[in-house]
Amino acid sequence: AAWAVMNYLGEDGYLRVTARILSIRKAIEQGVRELGLTVWGQPHLSILAYGGPTHDMDALADRLSSRGWFVGRLAEPPGIHLMLNLTHEPVVQTYLADLKWALAASGEGVAAGGRRDISY
Repeated sequence: AAWAVMNYLGEDGYLRVTARILSIRKAIEQGVRELGLTVWGQPHLSILAYGGPTHDMDALADRLSSRGWFVGRLAEPPGIHLMLNLTHEPVVQTYLADLKWALAASGEGVAAGGRRDISY
């Protein structure tokens, strides 16, 4: 399948897709930092991990899950892991808005607000 996709896209097409994915990562990375969370490492590709020592990251992940997000959790240190692709492009701002909501939600566990249907 990878061979077929590479032949379909060609080198220029592959580079265009890669540039879009890197833009997605940069936008989410910037938004995460603006919300006061720490981006771990120096992401260069399509993978991003973040957390914060003053936040209950499991509760934050639960809140994001309650809005319909599939959340990759990290155990040590506690955090969230994203593997980004083009399906994330139309939902970057929705993700960041839901992350902001999850950070602001009070209490433990899943905060009120309900599941959000996310279309890709």
